[in-house]
Amino acid sequence: MYQKIIEYTCPGCNAGYGALPENAGHNTSCSQCKTTFMVPVNLTPTFVPMNGSGVAADITPQHAAAAKNAVPIRMQMPGGHGALEVPVSQQTANSMAKTFLGGLLVAIGVVLAVMLGIKKR
Repeated sequence: MYQKIIEYTCPGCNAGYGALPENAGHNTSCSQCKTTFMVPVNLTPTFVPMNGSGVAADITPQHAAAAKNAVPIRMQMPGGHGALEVPVSQQTANSMAKTFLGGLLVAIGVVLAVMLGIKKR
């Protein structure tokens, strides 16, 4: 499982931090130099792998690269009965789009065949 976070540094000592996007604009203080500052706004969130208890897991270089290149895909049930947002690679997002468009073209072809009365030989 992945969590969206924004990454920023302390203006006093450059210590690195991460926060949930909804915490942007709130005041915080650095645990190292005790400087009080505002969590930056307008930063692009990245996806970070989480462990089972909801805490950011140790990030390997491969996870970090995958998270920075992740594309969020949102799937929503009709009528607002639930939704899911997951990060996937750009290649996976492209494959999903091609599969959807291919299926859509087949459905349009079937509808046209029925409307025009095309019969089997």
